[in-house]
Amino acid sequence: MSNNEAVVYQTKSITNGTIGYVKLGFGRVSIVMLVGYTGTLFHWNRQFVNKLAEKYTVYLVDNRYVGLSNTNNEDGIIGMAHDVADFIDCMKLNKPWVLGWSMGGVITQELARFCKMFLSGIVLMSSMPSNVYVNVVFMLFMAEADSLSKGVFKNKLYQFFFSEGDYANKIYLLKDNALNFSNYDFRYSDKAKLFQDNAMIMWDGLSKDKLSQLDLPILQLWAKDDRVVSYSAQEYILKYAPNATLIEYEDGGHFLIHKRPEEVSRDIINFIEKH
Repeated sequence: MSNNEAVVYQTKSITNGTIGYVKLGFGRVSIVMLVGYTGTLFHWNRQFVNKLAEKYTVYLVDNRYVGLSNTNNEDGIIGMAHDVADFIDCMKLNKPWVLGWSMGGVITQELARFCKMFLSGIVLMSSMPSNVYVNVVFMLFMAEADSLSKGVFKNKLYQFFFSEGDYANKIYLLKDNALNFSNYDFRYSDKAKLFQDNAMIMWDGLSKDKLSQLDLPILQLWAKDDRVVSYSAQEYILKYAPNATLIEYEDGGHFLIHKRPEEVSRDIINFIEKH
């Protein structure tokens, strides 16, 4: 599709609810993509997504309580992983890849634990195996988030996500590089925030034993100036997951696809084609 062609937001009824999503491309291989904490489909970079859609069928999926996604699966990260598993099953996707960005990567890891036989592999972008590897300053900021106005919260959040100065202009970068939707105007809600806050707090993380069981291909993508997730998180996965590969970028922060859309999409395509 052309870079500015409008995409259509759709819904799919699953076993215990509904999932909102966008479909792009017509490739034989499918990729299900999960956005991170506070994310909506506006956070995906248009150039990045379209590069993948030239090669694959791409599904951008809203997390629970974002957009029109609403399910009755159990609460927490594992419940969100079941949401994705139900989506894959009801869409009859044949061994898709799953790409999880930040918290989306957390969901992806849990999904792979009980669903790996139905996946071709996973991509973990700016993600971590446990909250232990999240920047302490970022965690303290999140702890005081309820006392901040929405404007102040968003501005400080993007300071962490972009790892660069001139944060106000970076917010416009998101808008300028978002997909062109024909029927999507959803924003992050208070209900979604409360749910995601509790889900991340209660998440146990993946132990060495749990990671050792993830023997499917894993691609890790991480920027050295990421102010949210540390290198030790990548090192831990690399050490204990049997088939993990790490690609590091000199810069790009937690939102590295907005700095390096072509490079990151190329690396993902190269990895998938090798497996």
